[in-house]
Amino acid sequence: MGLENRDYARRQDHYSSPPFRGMTVVGWIIAFSAAIFVLQCVWTRPGVGFEPERISLLDEWFSLAPWKVLKGQIWRLTTYDFLHDRTSIWHLVFNMYLLYLTGRRLLDRYSEKEFLLFYLLSGIVSGLVYLVWGFLI
Repeated sequence: MGLENRDYARRQDHYSSPPFRGMTVVGWIIAFSAAIFVLQCVWTRPGVGFEPERISLLDEWFSLAPWKVLKGQIWRLTTYDFLHDRTSIWHLVFNMYLLYLTGRRLLDRYSEKEFLLFYLLSGIVSGLVYLVWGFLI
């Protein structure tokens, strides 16, 4: 059996092209998350009373808050996936690094649409588990 018969030798590398040209869904998720992080840091309002000095408007509107989800704001089950702790850049860096590592492996087996569906459904399921866990404690 020669190398040409092995599927890993025949596949074209998804990651060898320049930025934005031929970028995979993993790259787009990373770019989108980084842009959202910048917006989280910039788009703030002053805190009132015992609140922190600055409050991110994106955190207020899209973070996973169980009482708000129960009031019908179900979009929070997927939008919280793209929010990160704005007090530390390392939260974003490590999350995106792990997404890059695991995403590369998953894209070798699944299509980009399947990976995106898996990513979004994983966020929804983990959000639901978080809600159930919060109500049990």
